Amino acid sequence: MFLLSHSKACGFVKTFRVFACISTLLLSGAMARGQGWQNLGIYGGKVDDLGIDPYNPQHLVAASYWSPFQSYDGGETWTLIHDPNLEPDPALAYLTVFGPTVTFDRRTPGRVYLGRYRSDDSGHTWSVVSGTSRWFFVLAVHPEDSNVLFASKDTFERSETGGDPWYTVISPGGKPLSFSHVAINPNDPSQVVVGAQSTFEARTQGISGAIYESHDSGRTFEPILEGNWGDGVLEPYGLVFDNGSLWAALHDGIYQRRNSQFECVLPMHYGTLPYGFYLTNGPDGVLYALDSRSPDETLFPPGDIHQNHSDLSSEIKLLWKSRTHGQDWEPVATLDDTLKITADPSNADVLYSNSRSYGVMKSENGGKTWREINHGIENTVLYDLARHPNMPNRLIAAGLTGVYISEDNGLTWRTVRYLEASTITYADEQGQTILIGGYWGTSIISRDGGQTWSRQRVDVWPYTRSLCADPTRPGLVYGGGITFEGEVEGGLYISDDYTMTWKRDSSLLVDCNELYLSRVDDGSGDTILFIATVEGLYMRVNEGEVKKLAFTNSPIQNIGGSRADPLKVLVNYGRYLAWVRLQKDAPGQYSLVEEPVFLSVQGVRVLSISDILIYDDNPEHIVLATDKGILESFDRGETWTRDDSLTGVRLVRADPSEIAGVGKLSLKATVSTSGIIAVNDSGAYRKRRVPVGIPDWTNR
Repeated sequence: MFLLSHSKACGFVKTFRVFACISTLLLSGAMARGQGWQNLGIYGGKVDDLGIDPYNPQHLVAASYWSPFQSYDGGETWTLIHDPNLEPDPALAYLTVFGPTVTFDRRTPGRVYLGRYRSDDSGHTWSVVSGTSRWFFVLAVHPEDSNVLFASKDTFERSETGGDPWYTVISPGGKPLSFSHVAINPNDPSQVVVGAQSTFEARTQGISGAIYESHDSGRTFEPILEGNWGDGVLEPYGLVFDNGSLWAALHDGIYQRRNSQFECVLPMHYGTLPYGFYLTNGPDGVLYALDSRSPDETLFPPGDIHQNHSDLSSEIKLLWKSRTHGQDWEPVATLDDTLKITADPSNADVLYSNSRSYGVMKSENGGKTWREINHGIENTVLYDLARHPNMPNRLIAAGLTGVYISEDNGLTWRTVRYLEASTITYADEQGQTILIGGYWGTSIISRDGGQTWSRQRVDVWPYTRSLCADPTRPGLVYGGGITFEGEVEGGLYISDDYTMTWKRDSSLLVDCNELYLSRVDDGSGDTILFIATVEGLYMRVNEGEVKKLAFTNSPIQNIGGSRADPLKVLVNYGRYLAWVRLQKDAPGQYSLVEEPVFLSVQGVRVLSISDILIYDDNPEHIVLATDKGILESFDRGETWTRDDSLTGVRLVRADPSEIAGVGKLSLKATVSTSGIIAVNDSGAYRKRRVPVGIPDWTNR
């Protein structure tokens, strides 16, 4: 199947970029409803926490990015937890929706807490814990009384009735801290220890984390360890009682509390990620610790444990194990992007790990080797999908949890990089140089068509929503910047060295939503950069200044064009489409032929149009993504057919800066001559039009 797609494709190949505010596609369409979409298997993704049922170790519950999953066969297969009470908050989609907590009640069979929700029948039905809000996350159940719960918000709460009322037992004096760990001494359950990590706001104020202790079953607490960033970082990343002694994972190693003092017994590398360390215990007195390290500091050759490991990762994890209650430690394995180790309470050889890139992994030999167990966890949020211009079977997907490559048109995928990737662009027509931009101002580059990758290391990055390379000019890349948290300013950015350095174009200082590069094939070699901004449509010809094209001041969301008609583009104003056509006045000089001509889609002018694509080889053929489904026209938009079979899509914000602005859905499709491949917050899907061209859809 030949795919005509590529992100921001700069006039050569164009990805059907879809970021929309879609909840459920309800409108029945002129195009017959098909049998749905088939998942292509980009499984895994952001799994924040994992819990094992102490009464049935085959029952696992995973708190993931959008929806929780559970397994009843030790993680071999997973099912989405469907319950009307489990309703995520769209405004918090870029955070952890359900809270990074899965807590089983060890006194009550079948009872499990998932964030602020509780199930009493092993995860089959759920209800909101009484007296809690979305900001409450249950962290622990007292081992002697199932009615005594501990929960986190901006304070630390305790309840003696299994819910309402709740009492604040730790208020950190106005310090913005996040309570994340609770340890209860099994030999003396009246001793409860709580760890609080500093939030981003706290760190800007020089405030570090803290550890609090109670000797009355959590009714009152006193700080036993506090610090400031100026005095040295203190962040508790794990608290465990073992053999009557308190252990803590702090900023630079594993500590044991001895005679009221914390002493380091296993120094660790201080990584760049705040969740770099972790400490937990398993059966038979075994302790496990995760150490955050750079690839050249590991004790194992990169990639020898995990088949998807990339030796270009900026940070990986080293798993340590102690069989002597923490007195002696041995390195066990290297793991990518692992957040937590969870031990099977009935079998010391069975371990699980959850991550933001690979979902859930399982070891059955004490952590020496691992395999992914993500069948059914279809929650990888993807933002872009691109076909290689000269290798029709190679696809690249970029999303919240990493970068993925398929060599067989999406049938199988491999992870090549952990990065919050948002946009893909090819920097040459042969497809050898590929740039992938991240939401947090980072990018990675491949110079061999996607076989190997390296991170671009620079000091200053614009917050670019869109990257667009000029294949005729080696090294030239345009970046569409947006204002982010007052630290970076929006506008057009230009790089001459594949994004290593940037210069802001002073002729355009407004936020840019998308860039589209068109080349005029009349021998002049002119290139026209169309720029979708919050103030309208702009253009830049060759090296000239940026000039405004469209008369309206409405924001332009994105642009669609065709290589066959480089002087005509279709622009999306969110709820309206408009054709914009240029004429050539002189070499390097272009102007509007007429004012934008607005289109009415199926006679309904209130559609929320999220993105557009025009076929390179047929400018009459247009595909739209709207809140009413995917629409298609074969006559430049005069008439439309609709496919609304992809339903149940959840609302998600593309990045935190858009909370107050226009929402964007991580739904995106690339169109080929024989069908559509789509990626959304549940993975990648494929649909194929029947060969005779009848407007109907079927499973592949």
